[in-house]
Amino acid sequence: MKFIVSNKDKVAKFLTIMKNMKSLLLDVIFGLCEQGLYIQGMDSAHVGLFELKLETGWFDEWKGLKKFHYNLGVNCDALSTIMNCYSAGQYIEFSYMENSSETLIIKLEGNGHDKMFELKLIDIDVDLMEIPDIEYDADITMNSSEFNNLMAESSLFGDTINVSLGIDDFIYMTTTGDRGNMKVRIKEEDIVEYALSEDTTLDHNYALKYCLMYSKFTKINKNVMLHLKDDTPLKIVYNMGHWIDEKGDLQEDDDLLNYLGFYLAPKIDEDE
Repeated sequence: MKFIVSNKDKVAKFLTIMKNMKSLLLDVIFGLCEQGLYIQGMDSAHVGLFELKLETGWFDEWKGLKKFHYNLGVNCDALSTIMNCYSAGQYIEFSYMENSSETLIIKLEGNGHDKMFELKLIDIDVDLMEIPDIEYDADITMNSSEFNNLMAESSLFGDTINVSLGIDDFIYMTTTGDRGNMKVRIKEEDIVEYALSEDTTLDHNYALKYCLMYSKFTKINKNVMLHLKDDTPLKIVYNMGHWIDEKGDLQEDDDLLNYLGFYLAPKIDEDE
């Protein structure tokens, strides 16, 4: 089977993810089936989960059997090295042959020198996690660059960020450290969307280094979605179903079919 990404905007998004997974994870599982591509991986501390879902229609070309399913172990650093060999104007092709199951073939072609790589696959003794469909108590959509700036600024003051909702009409993000503290009050009119279940208050702590890493994927979408619920990991989602076509027009999926997602477990108070 093989898939190709050639649309300029999609290539930029895909490259951003493939290059930067190494900052989050050592290895990931590439899931390939007739529905599309699914990538999942968890950091070594088992705090954050990475998830990428792209259906066949997202790709500029997809060829595969009517029924097939491969779970391929990929080293993120090796994949990033290959992606850094990309030259502007090239398309990206991934292919996998079942009778040559030790490598994933990656081609960068279409402009300048054509390049082909054989990425050695690895054994990952971890099953893909089943992620339940959860109805969250809080849904926040904000500008992804603003989210990244807030996480970067907050990281200057400490390693934990507290998110408080439901006290009043505002969203509060607070970081406290030896150098002082930073408290941000986010007004509803200054973000894209904000919904909170009635009579609900939330007060969660998260590791800032993960929030900062997840916030750096601003090239994926101008907006980022945050979903919160008690006793549930924070969900951070970038919609991949928005792209600019070759005519310069914006194309959008009606539903969240293609996305980049992160799940971050809340920090537990040592006294609890």
